Order: sequence, then structure tokens, then C-alpha cells
Amino acid sequence: MNKIQTEDPRFVRDIHSKALLATDKTALNRHRSARIAAENALKERAEHRAELDRLSNTVDKIEKLLMKVLEKDKDGS
Repeated sequence: MNKIQTEDPRFVRDIHSKALLATDKTALNRHRSARIAAENALKERAEHRAELDRLSNTVDKIEKLLMKVLEKDKDGS
């Protein structure tokens, strides 16, 4: 790809496509790191949500079982 330097040293221009391209590798790496961190945070949130749903279902089952035990005890007394 043929590029020429622009007046601003942060950019070069691709001769073929005339695209203006940033040359700041540090900013690019920061952007990529931030994007990966955001994706990881979303995955972690989804995992926490799934775990919360599982725990909620378990509590519901325990409540139902407890109600059955209390009903049997009430009927048996």
C-alpha cells in the first residue's frame, strides 16, 4: 500500500484509496484494550446474570419444598 505523509504527522494518506489513516499505534492499542475490556465486562455480566437466575430457581424450589413440608406437618398435627 503506497502512503504519503500529510501535514499532520499523526496521519498518512493512502494514495490508491485516498483514505486518511491514523498512525498513532499507542491510541490504537488503547482502543483495542478498551474494546476487549468492554467485551469481557459484558461476558462477566452475562455469567453473573445466569448464576443469579440459577440461584433464584434454587431458592424457588426450596420454598416449594418447604411449603410442602409445612402443609404435611399442618395436616398431620
